[in-house]
Amino acid sequence: MQHERRRVLLMDDEIASSPLLKQTVQALREAGFDVTETDRMSAAMDAFYQSYYHIFILDIDMSFVEDIQNGDGSDVARFFRALDSETNVIFFSARGKIRHWFAAANYHLFGYVFKSDGPDPIQKLVDLAQQAATTKPPHSSLLRKPSPPQRAMLYLPSSLQSVSAQDLQRWTQEALPSWEIVSFSEAPDAALQLEQSPRTWGLVIAASDSFSTRPRQIGPIRQLCRPDLQPHTIYACCGIENNKDAILDLVNAHPFRFLDLLDTDFSSQFTQAILDAVRLYGLQERLLASPDALKRLRLDFSEETYALVRDSFPDDHAWEIAEDSSDSLDASDQEYTDDSSDDPENDDQGTSETSPAPHPHKEELT
Repeated sequence: MQHERRRVLLMDDEIASSPLLKQTVQALREAGFDVTETDRMSAAMDAFYQSYYHIFILDIDMSFVEDIQNGDGSDVARFFRALDSETNVIFFSARGKIRHWFAAANYHLFGYVFKSDGPDPIQKLVDLAQQAATTKPPHSSLLRKPSPPQRAMLYLPSSLQSVSAQDLQRWTQEALPSWEIVSFSEAPDAALQLEQSPRTWGLVIAASDSFSTRPRQIGPIRQLCRPDLQPHTIYACCGIENNKDAILDLVNAHPFRFLDLLDTDFSSQFTQAILDAVRLYGLQERLLASPDALKRLRLDFSEETYALVRDSFPDDHAWEIAEDSSDSLDASDQEYTDDSSDDPENDDQGTSETSPAPHPHKEELT
């Protein structure tokens, strides 16, 4: 049986003028991908519902071309991930800011490649796209939510200075007062314990000011950030330019939450990340669909419903959580659950009284 070519949507505002991007498109096609190109965010967002794409490759700075859509590529990425939590999105950008590095992990993108990343960023992108095309997301069952073991692992090296280890331990204990907190000062020791008995831990927390991309140092840290739902991992480091390569390497390891130790709101973000990771133990995280995302889905919602969604979607919140349940705003749950339309509480969550037509991202694929 012949498998269909994997479809890629490449969004970049310099797609018509950049030799690097022309080479990128050629390399993706030679690797077996069917590539569609666009230089506008609005077109990319509309394309999500018009056709099926296995992978979206997005630039971040989209200011070169005028567009009716405001924002940047990270807004498009969040749009895609909110509509389908299994959408594979990769950043391919030269101008991403520090906040975008962490957003790539917290929006659960598949990866991030800098256009100036090493001797051959195009090949790195192609390799990442091939991984995305063949990697299945961690299984998240809706039938039974597992209970996390009340035991948290903390990797806090002695070199940590930007935030005291005592504060991190205290904040963790305050968030999880009945849990056992076990601290490690060496990453290999923590990684070994996690590898030997992963299901005995309800949460993994790791923090370091900086870390090297040398295999001996980053290897154990990547093991701690393994993309497993049981347990989730929170990693924190200093968001500085000197850490860029190491941060992006860890983004591609897919921790549950990636935090900047230098953020002025770090302590509250850290506490919230703990609560989210424990609440979603064994489950995939799903982003809350914005009013704009719902409008683009062409669902027949009343203005009152949109107002309710807007009220629950503050602009200053980096991410919203919806658990794997029938009231999630993830579009992947909305297509086939006809009985959800009978629940009046769904109006408060922004669901339609009539089931929308299935969008292309739920086609049966071979």
